[in-house]
Amino acid sequence: MVNALVPIMPDHEAALKANLERFSADVRQLDAELSATLTPVKDKGFYVFHDAYGHFVHHYQLNQLGYFTVDPARQPGARHLTAIRNQLQEGEVACVFSEPQFTSAVVTSITRGLDVGHAVLDPLARDITPSATAYVEYLRGLAGAFHECLARG
Repeated sequence: MVNALVPIMPDHEAALKANLERFSADVRQLDAELSATLTPVKDKGFYVFHDAYGHFVHHYQLNQLGYFTVDPARQPGARHLTAIRNQLQEGEVACVFSEPQFTSAVVTSITRGLDVGHAVLDPLARDITPSATAYVEYLRGLAGAFHECLARG
């Protein structure tokens, strides 16, 4: 991005490069922090509401067993929900994650009576104020939600 902005804003080249260097250092430090946070729970199985966290899950080698729906605008089918419920009953799943922008009624009904954790992940980061540190704050919160719920299971 810096390479694209410098020709447009040559007077800001030094600031743009300094910001990139600071951001890169922050992300490297955060990556080490999140690895330490998530490693103890990486083998715990979980479901997410929809498949929005693939890169994060892959990078930190988390054990996502599946998701409720591919398209959050469509409710999952009965056969799919039954398969998830069976897996929950077998004790393979430590946590189920819903999202604040969608009703959690499906998650609530499928986990009713089972010893499965439930937490909320917000892929839209609605509670984070846009700032220079918002991305780091978002990833730290995401890792915290994963760790907190999975550590209970």
